[in-house]
Amino acid sequence: VLVALGVAALFLFNWNQLRTYVGGQISGAAGREIEIRGDLNVSLGWWPTIAAGDIHFANATWGSQPEMAHVGRVEARFRLLSLLFGPLEISRLRITGLDLLLETDGQRKNWQFGAGSASAAAVKAAAPKRRSEFPTIQRLEIDDSKLTYRAPNLQDPIQTQIETLSLKAPDPRGTIDVTATGTYKQRKLTLAGTVGSFESLHSTAAPYPVKLKGQVGDLQAVVDAGIRQPLEFQGIGGSISLGGKSLS
Repeated sequence: VLVALGVAALFLFNWNQLRTYVGGQISGAAGREIEIRGDLNVSLGWWPTIAAGDIHFANATWGSQPEMAHVGRVEARFRLLSLLFGPLEISRLRITGLDLLLETDGQRKNWQFGAGSASAAAVKAAAPKRRSEFPTIQRLEIDDSKLTYRAPNLQDPIQTQIETLSLKAPDPRGTIDVTATGTYKQRKLTLAGTVGSFESLHSTAAPYPVKLKGQVGDLQAVVDAGIRQPLEFQGIGGSISLGGKSLS
């Protein structure tokens, strides 16, 4: 009876009571204030689902605005046992209404943490150190989002509107299908192609393959490359071909 009552209590628990605690734990690890102002929901099971809304992520103290990112809603479904044995297996990750600012003042970057700080150590400890530790994601969806990049050498910020971005990998041994639509400088943006499987990402035997075709307005780009260190985005080899009119 006690076990049944305990299980029932978990299913009926108001997870919003943990919003402040969860935000505080993430803030402590990241070294930036993170606040969950919307609902926090958890569906229990062998494949639990966690969803949270109206998430605010503070910018670096030197940044051009108070917030680095805002997320309207994020939802993730993952295999419970993969938390214990790894790598993490995510069947679906959906992000809606992401407004992300990446900026640099020429020396510092707001997506990097100070060397030697507690936050930098925590991020380094949590991040995958080897390709074999990278999570497996069967489906990633990003909708209705915006990416902004600011730098001293840019007269105006670079802004990209993302209508949809989708990564589909139903089989970890098969290639990952990539599609995206949006706008850049008020010109239509499309992207399609494949990247290597999660099995090839976890293996260091060969460079990680990337084959993508993109178009912004009349400008077309084709990428056929291999990346020896994909987590660091280093060791890139291959070809990039451009055609069409300039965006300037």
